[in-house]
Amino acid sequence: MAPQTDPHIAWAHKYGLRGAKQVLVGLSDAAIRKLKAKTDRYEVTDREGLYIEVQPSGRLVWRYRYRLNGKREKYSIGPYPAIGLHDARTRRLAAERLVLEGKSPAQLKQLERKALKAGSGKKLRTFSELSSAWIANDCTRRRRIRS
Repeated sequence: MAPQTDPHIAWAHKYGLRGAKQVLVGLSDAAIRKLKAKTDRYEVTDREGLYIEVQPSGRLVWRYRYRLNGKREKYSIGPYPAIGLHDARTRRLAAERLVLEGKSPAQLKQLERKALKAGSGKKLRTFSELSSAWIANDCTRRRRIRS
C-alpha cells in the first residue's frame, strides 16, 4: 500500500477508521449535480461545517454551521449554481476566520444588508407611488416611439 500524503488520512488508517478519506474529501461537483429534491428539506455535508441544503423546490443552498459563544448558528453562503464548490469552501474559510475572531458572520451579513438599505437613501414606496411613476415613464416612452 502506498504511503498516505495527508496526515489526517494516515492517522485514520493507523487507528482503523474506515471511510475517513471520504469524510475528509467531501463532496464533488458531480455528486452535487446528482442531488434531487425530496418532499422534505435535507442536508448533505461537505466538510468542516459546510453543507448544501436541498429544498423541496429543488433549490440548492450552501450553508455553514458553526458555534459561537456556546450557541449554534448558521450562515447562508448562497445558491449552488451561482456559487460553485470551490467558491463555497473559500467563503466558508473566510467565515471561519470571523468566528475565530469572535464575530458572527450571519449577524455581520444582516448588518451589511441593513446598512445598504439605510445608505441608499431610498425609502420603501407605496403601490400608488410606484404605479404612477411607471405610468409616467411608460407614457413618455410611448410618445417618443410614436413621434
